[in-house]
Amino acid sequence: MIFSTFNIVLGILPIIFYLTGMKLKEKGIESWLLRKYYHILLHTLLGIYAMIHENIIDLLITLLIFVFLSFLFSLTPYFSMKSIFESGKRDDESIYSLLINNNLTLLTSVLLLVFTTTWVFALASLVVGLGDGFGEVIGKPFGRMKYKIFEKKTIEGSIAVLLGSFASIIIVNNFYTLDFSIVLIFLFSVFLMLVEGFSFSFLDNILLQIAILYLYFI
Repeated sequence: MIFSTFNIVLGILPIIFYLTGMKLKEKGIESWLLRKYYHILLHTLLGIYAMIHENIIDLLITLLIFVFLSFLFSLTPYFSMKSIFESGKRDDESIYSLLINNNLTLLTSVLLLVFTTTWVFALASLVVGLGDGFGEVIGKPFGRMKYKIFEKKTIEGSIAVLLGSFASIIIVNNFYTLDFSIVLIFLFSVFLMLVEGFSFSFLDNILLQIAILYLYFI
C-alpha cells in the first residue's frame, strides 16, 4: 500500500488529540498534566502505528502525512506551533533544552526504525509513552516516598514506570509472537525502571529507547 485514506486518518489523529488538549487547557488543566497528555498519546500512537502498518515505508508515509497536515494547520489561527512547544516544555525547562530533547528523541527513534526492526521501534515508543509517561502522572500527585539520584523521583512513580514497561513488552511480545518468557519480561521491566530512575534531566526518553536494544540483541 503506497497511499490510502487509512494513512490520512492516522495522520490526522495526532492533530485531533492536540486540539482536544487545547480545549483541556482552556478549561484549566495543569500545564504538567497537559504535557504528559501529549507525551503519552504521541508516543503510544507511534507504537500502535508501527504495529498496524505492514512495512516501514507505509509507516513513514503516515508520519509524513502528519507532518504535512501539521504544517497546513500551523497556518491557521487554530493551530499554534508556539503553543505546541510551550505545552511540551517542563516548568523549569528552556525552549532550547526542549528542542534538543525532542530532536535527540526523534533521531533515536528514526535510527531504531531504520537499523533494527519495527517491533523494536514499537516497543521503544510504547515504553516511553506508557512507562515514562505514567511515571510522572502517578508519581507527581500520589508519590510520597521520594528519592534523588540525578533528578527528584518517587517510588510510586518508578513502580508506574515498571508496570507501564511491563504492559508494553507484553503487548509487543504477543503481537509479534516474540516468545519472551514472563520472567525475562519482568526482569527487563525492572531494568527499564532503573534506567529511568538513574536518568539525568531529559535523557530518560532517549536512554529508555536505547535500552530496548539490549532486548533486541539477547
